[in-house]
Amino acid sequence: AREGRLWLFRLYGRIAETGEQIPEAELAAAYHMHSQHAGADGEFAEELRFSQRAESAAQQAGDIGLLVRVLAGRAAPLIDMGRFAEAERVCREVIVRADAEGVAGDALLAVYSLAELLWRRGALDEAADLLGAARPVEAARPTDRGKRSVDMLLGMVALARGDLVAAHDHLVVALRSRMSYGYLARACDTVNAIAVRCAGGGDPRAAARLFGAAQLTRSAMRCTPGTFGAYWIQEQSALRAVIGDTAFDTAYAAGAELTLEEAAAVALEVDHPDLADGSIRFANVETPAPRPRPREPLDAPHEGG
Repeated sequence: AREGRLWLFRLYGRIAETGEQIPEAELAAAYHMHSQHAGADGEFAEELRFSQRAESAAQQAGDIGLLVRVLAGRAAPLIDMGRFAEAERVCREVIVRADAEGVAGDALLAVYSLAELLWRRGALDEAADLLGAARPVEAARPTDRGKRSVDMLLGMVALARGDLVAAHDHLVVALRSRMSYGYLARACDTVNAIAVRCAGGGDPRAAARLFGAAQLTRSAMRCTPGTFGAYWIQEQSALRAVIGDTAFDTAYAAGAELTLEEAAAVALEVDHPDLADGSIRFANVETPAPRPRPREPLDAPHEGG
């Protein structure tokens, strides 16, 4: 991301030197890309500044879809700077505007950001409803479908509710897709989420191992902590308190030796909660009573008779 920003700065300098007229839509796209690169590098003030430049250029271009896509990304720098109420307001406004303009798909990023904000403050029912409504929109967009962000976020909602069955189902779908399509940084988040699911399901060592694997990959990719960064740390601290420093550090170090592909394979092999010892989902299902055989009439012929 840092190299991409350097090339964009060179592009701006070249434009200033030559005086070449660049279409506003192309400038908006460049500024929007710059904003995303800055966010990936943790340069949040720069991320917001170029998001605002992209908004201005998109308005000049008169492209409503482009403008909505730019505004849908506005919450990211606000969240990174801790301005959560403002970020939520921006998300709601752009979602309403996109619906009114008939470009709901261009506001998907705002939907994801709003769901994360709702999850953060415990508004889980609203988050689930929002994500359920967004599923067909995501499925209709090839560029978003492979990320499976709806499933990832529904998995996080399920974890917050303590519903390990739903969490497992959503997170496995998200991880398979993200690994298949090469969304590796996003896959790290999903591996972390499955680690939380393992901890809740009574397998703390597997959880610590997955946490270690995800952290190694994120560090190698120089990823920022993201929306869930504080939550992962909180869950790791709770896990350490349960199994002790030595056991946690040993399992974490073992996970750090795994590649992301190996870690994903481990995560996908985690037993479904319904198959775990002590699962009560099917424990009280009564075995159907055998059906009574019809009585034969006294004069019925017998086989072979």
